[in-house]
Amino acid sequence: MPNFWFDHIHIFSTDREELAKFYVEKFGAKIIDRRTFGEDRIAVHLDLNGTEILCSQANDSHAAGLHHIGIRTDDLPGAVKELKKKGVKFTSGIIDAPPKFKLTHLKAMPENVDIELQNGTIHDLPLVK
Repeated sequence: MPNFWFDHIHIFSTDREELAKFYVEKFGAKIIDRRTFGEDRIAVHLDLNGTEILCSQANDSHAAGLHHIGIRTDDLPGAVKELKKKGVKFTSGIIDAPPKFKLTHLKAMPENVDIELQNGTIHDLPLVK
């Protein structure tokens, strides 16, 4: 059986730098780095005492607000299979994000919270140079 654990929250903002600054100034979060998520999508990566927060720029395809929570697993294909047997509906197939990050999305019912189920961590994605 796959193991699961909390990984991160991902928030989109009309000003990602101001959003990151809010968590730094008000709660003592630390900016770890900036990460790319394909095609010029950059997230400011924060650590709030062990909780990872990604701050990204809102755009036409991503409205401002909480976008998703990330849950990590040690067996993504097995987790997808097990969750489908339990009636969970996925909104994407498994996506490869080289070099070694894989993810899929599902909706947690009944509130339709988007969950990014992932194998690997944000640290497996490239830093912005």
